[in-house]
Amino acid sequence: MDCCSLAISMDINGSKIVLAWGPNKTTQQCIDEYHAISADLNAKTYLLTLKDHKDASLEKPISSEKASTLMAEWHDIQSGLNQDLDIHW
Repeated sequence: MDCCSLAISMDINGSKIVLAWGPNKTTQQCIDEYHAISADLNAKTYLLTLKDHKDASLEKPISSEKASTLMAEWHDIQSGLNQDLDIHW
């Protein structure tokens, strides 16, 4: 099965720090979810990244509110599935 996930990172002076990885999904599920989330062109700090396990990626800026919402959703998934999503609070 092809596999990929979304990640939320923070850009601090050009250095990117991953704050949370989303659950593993099929590549198509991740692409669909990535495109369903609107980019916030005014956002400067948080990035949504789609990364497959072949080192391909897409990236766009998102608002701090959207980053927080996604991390909370992913935390709920982690709690329900016992899947370690590597969320940093």
